[in-house]
Amino acid sequence: MIQKIIICTLLITTSYADFNGRWSGEGFAKTTSASSPCENVYFRLSLSQEKFKIQDGGYNCSGLSAEYPYSVFTIQGRDLIYKGEISGRISDNEIEIFSIEDGFQLLFTKIDNQTIKVEERWQDGDDFLVINSSLELIK
Repeated sequence: MIQKIIICTLLITTSYADFNGRWSGEGFAKTTSASSPCENVYFRLSLSQEKFKIQDGGYNCSGLSAEYPYSVFTIQGRDLIYKGEISGRISDNEIEIFSIEDGFQLLFTKIDNQTIKVEERWQDGDDFLVINSSLELIK
């Protein structure tokens, strides 16, 4: 009986929301001096018990654009490890990627089976960039 409880507890604590798939949507960007719409925000994500992968991603916000490189994070407990360092955290409905030294944070929040919210933040002294978007699962 104790063994069954332990196995159930392990399964519950290591299962995360399904972020797998291609996601696309819109949002807005805000900087120290302006705000602008983001017409195209997209990600292709893969999540297993051992790895979180950003397979593709990017955005276009009225001339401000970026693409995310293919990145693989190893899951150790609630930590995401990238190139040997803790570079994020994972919980039931959120995945956070960060670089404290670069002032960077990328947060994926699962809303439901078809929708995720994505927030990217950059901070450099008084300068900042925040991109908020809502993405739908592409079938």
